[in-house]
Amino acid sequence: SIISDPRGWIYGDIELVDASGYTIKANRIGEMGYSVPPDPENIEFKKIGVKAVVAIEKVGPAKNMIELKIPEEYGLGIAILKGQPSRSMRRFLRMLSEQGVPIGILTDLSPWSIRIAATVIYNSISSAHIPGLAVPNAAFLGIETKDVEEGFFKDYQFALEDLTPLDIKAAKDNLKLPSLQGEFWQRENQWFLKRKKKAELEIFKAMSPSAKRLKELFVEYLREKLEERLGVSI
Repeated sequence: SIISDPRGWIYGDIELVDASGYTIKANRIGEMGYSVPPDPENIEFKKIGVKAVVAIEKVGPAKNMIELKIPEEYGLGIAILKGQPSRSMRRFLRMLSEQGVPIGILTDLSPWSIRIAATVIYNSISSAHIPGLAVPNAAFLGIETKDVEEGFFKDYQFALEDLTPLDIKAAKDNLKLPSLQGEFWQRENQWFLKRKKKAELEIFKAMSPSAKRLKELFVEYLREKLEERLGVSI
């Protein structure tokens, strides 16, 4: 069993029974949903009414989506990672994936954030000895370099930030990480080293003069990526 830092929440139309025997609805408990326990192994899923779960690196953008009622209106679950995901959160996502739920990952565009995505998909070096933590069917949705070069954010280059020396070191270290050897990850990482830029999920807010517009942008982006990467229509 996995005992770890209980960091992370799940929000959406998911009904589960926890270790204490209580039935919990993940969209009816607290403003951020159900707090994933340190050992999620004893959770039993009673009903899963979501088309997909989007695992989001940051609390702020995830809360924005919840406040804008995106999970309810588009049948999505929102998993809040709060940075590098805890083992319990990764195990919980794997359990959802085993129930047939498509999992997408949404992060900043940075050398650190591609590590977060890779940790969810492939597991981490430090917990490589623990089975059942990787979510191999999960898909990275973005933010990816293509989005800022030619896609969704191409007219918002001004919202990109400079990499710090620490960020540049992280990008160089990424070149050696086993989980980031795939062609896609290598290409993303080379962009950091070449452009020396990064983007935060808050770029959605930079593009939005109103809550209505913010919602439209989130939905447009998720619709495009979920269809492309997971074959999920919202």
